[in-house]
Amino acid sequence: MASAYSSTPSLQAQADTLSRRVKQLINTRLKAICKQEKLGVTGVKATLQQRVIDHIHQRARSGDTAAIARLTSEIHPQGNPPPTGAPAYNLSSSPPAGSHYTMTNGYTTGAHGSSSRSHLASHQRRINYKKSPFYEILESVTKELEIPKLEGHRQSLALKMELLAAQVDRMKTEQNLRIMLFCAGDPIIGSSLSSVDIAFPHQLEIKVNNEEVKANYKGLKNKPGTTRPVDITSFCRTKVAGAENNISVMFALTSKKYYMQGMLVKKHSVKELTDRIQNGNQITKQRVINEMLAKANDPDIEATSTTLSLKDPISTLRLRYPCRSITCYHNQCFDAMMFLELQEQAPTWTCPVCNKVVVFEGLAVDQYVEEILRETSKSTEQVTIEPNGVWKVSAESTSNSRNSAPDDDDDDSDDLVEISGYRLKDLKAETPVTPYSFTNTPPLPDPTSATRNGTGGAGSKRKAEVIDLTLSDDDAPAPKRPVHSSARSSSHLHDPLRNGYLTPTGGSTTLSSNVIDPFRINSTSSNHGFSLPQPSRTTPQQGDYSRGYPSTYNR
Repeated sequence: MASAYSSTPSLQAQADTLSRRVKQLINTRLKAICKQEKLGVTGVKATLQQRVIDHIHQRARSGDTAAIARLTSEIHPQGNPPPTGAPAYNLSSSPPAGSHYTMTNGYTTGAHGSSSRSHLASHQRRINYKKSPFYEILESVTKELEIPKLEGHRQSLALKMELLAAQVDRMKTEQNLRIMLFCAGDPIIGSSLSSVDIAFPHQLEIKVNNEEVKANYKGLKNKPGTTRPVDITSFCRTKVAGAENNISVMFALTSKKYYMQGMLVKKHSVKELTDRIQNGNQITKQRVINEMLAKANDPDIEATSTTLSLKDPISTLRLRYPCRSITCYHNQCFDAMMFLELQEQAPTWTCPVCNKVVVFEGLAVDQYVEEILRETSKSTEQVTIEPNGVWKVSAESTSNSRNSAPDDDDDDSDDLVEISGYRLKDLKAETPVTPYSFTNTPPLPDPTSATRNGTGGAGSKRKAEVIDLTLSDDDAPAPKRPVHSSARSSSHLHDPLRNGYLTPTGGSTTLSSNVIDPFRINSTSSNHGFSLPQPSRTTPQQGDYSRGYPSTYNR
């Protein structure tokens, strides 16, 4: 009895230490302790804390050393991080210079009484994230930051990171090492035993050394597990050991708690993973044929020929690395590199053919399809497979490859048609070239045809215009404008001051002879049998549909 009483002060001191530690635990740890001690697990955080503290003091008062030792191991598990609710600026990735005593739980006590952690203890990760073939988590480089539930205004938390000399040297020699931020939402069941998906708060802003990190923090909508970790390597100081990196996390409207931590990971490229698939599992040709023969011999199934596409269902390009999962029952393959590039952006890990969940370790190269790709031309898009496994190039694929070449005689082509030489010659003979200053003046109709068709011209049918597509805008003739009956005279001669054309008094049967070069016209001319009056400077009256000479010829 005296022995038990003499140990009471020691047990009471341990109880006080455990009580202070309990006030810094999170709900998940509190519920786990209550469950181990057969206490109630319902209630808010304060209720759970008080329940555990009362139980600790009760065991201490009764002198139950075994219970105190058990509670100590539950509250201070070996290698667990310190309380995540502590301010980030009170913790560092390396122990302070004055630290001299290390507790059994991995905590260090400094000379000034401040609690800090050693590098090994502070970088232990509590959450086990789901594995990915694109990266391998080596170690944590920051503490675990708890993002509390916040339904009001925005809040900012700070996180510090300092790399050790060994980590800096390793990053210099291994170029595929990266620093990434991982995050998971509450509840985290099983802690270190189960694996959880990566999930960030919906409203989140991260800055590293005052530079904003632009990244996709959400993944695909309504598809958990499609979020990727955030690579912050380019924002960190990784050249000098002990260089301080400040990470600022700003968040708002969080409906639950989140836990964020920086990790040093080894990243694997898509090409590296593709080579790993090619050198890994193989679906042999004989295995594929045996499966086809088994289906053909099934009396309940009518065996018919099937069509196998040689195009990737993701990129619709011809397959280069044909693969499929060993758990899939279809013969259709997808391209391994295209599939991995898609999973790197949004890791859904579902088969693009049958939507069955697949794993990277279950992907294998189909040697049967690989042989078909080697023995067919690049233009072949599909083959026909008989029930016995014999394949042949389908007629439809052959016709498609033939039709893929452009047809020069296709009438539906939108290419410009070049007019032959004799047609071009006839068109140019029918279309006289007019001076640039007369391009807006309607041409003079043929007096002979006008006399033949009658003076009114009301019942005559206008000829269809021929459009020459080879002429440019500068060479094209001016559009013909109908001549009003009021502008005609009994002799079918037009006033040269109205439309800029000169007609000899005797008339002419050719249209080209009516066009006079204005640069060769003198004030008087005896060669043509008429005199040129001076152009009028008056403005044409209303109702006059003709034009006078340009002002450049008024002398």
